[in-house]
Amino acid sequence: MIDPFHVYLKLLQHFRTTLRCLKFWAKRRGVYSNVTGFLGGVNWALLVARICQFYPNAIPSMLVSRFFRVYTQWRWPNPVMLCPIEEDELGFLVWDPRKNPKDRTHHMPIITPAYPCMNSSYNVSPSTLRVMMDQFQIGNKICEDVELNKAQWPALFEHYFFFEAYKNYLQVEIVAADNDDLLAWKGWVESRLRQLTLKIERDTNGTLQCHPYPNEFVDMSKPCPHCAFFMGLQRQKGVKVQEGQQFDIRGTVDEFKQDVSMYSYWRPGMDIYVSHVPRREIPAYVFPDGCKRPRQSRNTTQHTPEKDAKGCMSSEEKRSKRKQETHTVDVQSDKLPKRASISPQDIGSVSPASVSSRSGGSSQIITPEESLHEVKTAGLQNRSSDDKSTEDTGEQKPCISE
Repeated sequence: MIDPFHVYLKLLQHFRTTLRCLKFWAKRRGVYSNVTGFLGGVNWALLVARICQFYPNAIPSMLVSRFFRVYTQWRWPNPVMLCPIEEDELGFLVWDPRKNPKDRTHHMPIITPAYPCMNSSYNVSPSTLRVMMDQFQIGNKICEDVELNKAQWPALFEHYFFFEAYKNYLQVEIVAADNDDLLAWKGWVESRLRQLTLKIERDTNGTLQCHPYPNEFVDMSKPCPHCAFFMGLQRQKGVKVQEGQQFDIRGTVDEFKQDVSMYSYWRPGMDIYVSHVPRREIPAYVFPDGCKRPRQSRNTTQHTPEKDAKGCMSSEEKRSKRKQETHTVDVQSDKLPKRASISPQDIGSVSPASVSSRSGGSSQIITPEESLHEVKTAGLQNRSSDDKSTEDTGEQKPCISE
């Protein structure tokens, strides 16, 4: 006779092992962060639990493989639910897109099983859903190769080379007077990055897609408390480009500035700088050991970013350096070498509901530079421009390397 308790313990152990594996995978691939629009611990646990319901007798290796197979084919925004949604006489609001219009805007609903049932992944945006679906497809391909003895399990947990995946990036630099202020200021700004992503998607009709990277970076050579976040930028794949068109995100940055400036606990020294960084000018401190990873392309040469040795500047010095010029960059130039294991470019797996409203196309991005005391957008720079050179931009960024 089968002992039900023994069966329960066995299933629980399989669930835990599978969850640990997939959380580790998500961190290695840069999709583990609820605050930036990806999935957090609760979300991953619910997704794994649903797979365990589908395959109750599977061992962890099979559960991992089936995880990628199922969610690669999942038709979002159909919700993932462990049990039917129940309504109670207590009157609490539950997730129901038929009654609540706001629930219809969710792109990747993962519903909590206990009353009141709510969507635990409301932070997911069309761009972050696209990134996760790309990673699910990569994971599914590796698992299929493992089953055919064409690959080994370590291939599944390779690092995601974020700074090779895009041609253009937004760098959000955060500085504060001391470490305590930086901790509070960073938490506030990080919580608003998702809004910046949504606003860019909104203002460009979805044709400029953002990939916020959940990890922060610190330049240890700088004396000021600071950190930086990065977003990958790319034009929506498959959209026809009209020559001369540009992405104008100045108004978007102004909105982001207003959001950030509403921080209730702002203190002197708290500043934020938003700048465009081409892939060839990514600062060295974001790479392991301060060195760029060699590019696997015959025609691509290495570029070493300049080191900015400037110290912290006062507010008066910052205001005195205000500029009124505009820079552009062609988002189609300098194409990436194809890497099946890291490419986030394919958006075919995204739910039609999340991308059907996108329209238009563009080949350039345009932003202005603003006062350092304010949130600024440094140039999406055209190096052939006869405007002021990038040395001015480097001088304006306190405590951060170019």
